[in-house]
Amino acid sequence: MALNMPLDLDPPIKPFKPAPDLRPRIPEPLPVKLVAVADMRIKGTTGMRLAFDGFYRGVLGFGPVDDPEAWAYQTENYQLIVEGVEGLVERSDYRPVQVIVTSLATIIERLDEREIAYERQRGLQVGQFSLRILDPSGNGVEVSEEIRIL
Repeated sequence: MALNMPLDLDPPIKPFKPAPDLRPRIPEPLPVKLVAVADMRIKGTTGMRLAFDGFYRGVLGFGPVDDPEAWAYQTENYQLIVEGVEGLVERSDYRPVQVIVTSLATIIERLDEREIAYERQRGLQVGQFSLRILDPSGNGVEVSEEIRIL
């Protein structure tokens, strides 16, 4: 018998109708992670929520949180919580929010579409790149790609 010949199957005795799968569906993980040990808090100018949504959800791929009243964004591992501040945001330090995404090329495409400025920087290892971006309120965000080791 040749390897590329199709198998001849007997016709079914009665028609096959698959039953619906009633198990609860597990949602796919979000394509973004925070580099943190707990939920992160940043300050944002009040009245800029739509701009923040466009940046964190539209560009970086963060998800919504369960509470629709909260100004926060969900990643695969933690939440990024935004504290509203009137006027200019004063910061005690300028460390960026570090984010790991599954595809840096997709983020670059989205940034170019929205004409958001970014700075590309090289890492310590060969072929490692990250992006430095400012969110709508001026908080620094560093985006790097997840490197999977098989």
